[in-house]
Amino acid sequence: LMRIEFAEEEEPVELIDGVVLYLPGGDRICGTMVKASPASIEVRSAALGTLALPIERLLAIEFRRAGQAPKNAARMRQEMLSNKTRNDISFSANGDQMPGILVGFEGDEVALESDLGKMSLKTSRLFGLSFAAREPKAPPPSLLAVVRCGDGSVVTGTLLESKGGALRLALLAGPTVDI
Repeated sequence: LMRIEFAEEEEPVELIDGVVLYLPGGDRICGTMVKASPASIEVRSAALGTLALPIERLLAIEFRRAGQAPKNAARMRQEMLSNKTRNDISFSANGDQMPGILVGFEGDEVALESDLGKMSLKTSRLFGLSFAAREPKAPPPSLLAVVRCGDGSVVTGTLLESKGGALRLALLAGPTVDI
């Protein structure tokens, strides 16, 4: 089995309000942030349910708000995903960047330790947050499935089960999801 397709849709559904978590290999999870810590982010996705992902597995977080996409969003997204530095980098909605180390999430703020000291940045003023470069993990030596969901999420993992119109997938990012 090489490919299963259920929809013709090429472009992902635009997320109106929420976050997009970017993972290695082109995976992304679209949804709303439930809670976050310096170690993990819990997100509720319309397609994947609620799942927690370790921050060490993420490349970046994009904060999306209805009607507020910056003109240079594609360029900033590319820069976030190509971070090769040893720093996390915050990207403000106006394009400014601040390197530092993520030290926490507090409500609607991100705490970043920078050369200027500890900074609290409102997520409403951020386009996104790029995480320091990490060594890529080798994929498991098994056949992998790529699932493109109606909410814009794209996930890769090992197909564990397919029955009754549902898939169970062990994501490369860690958790197991039912789709």
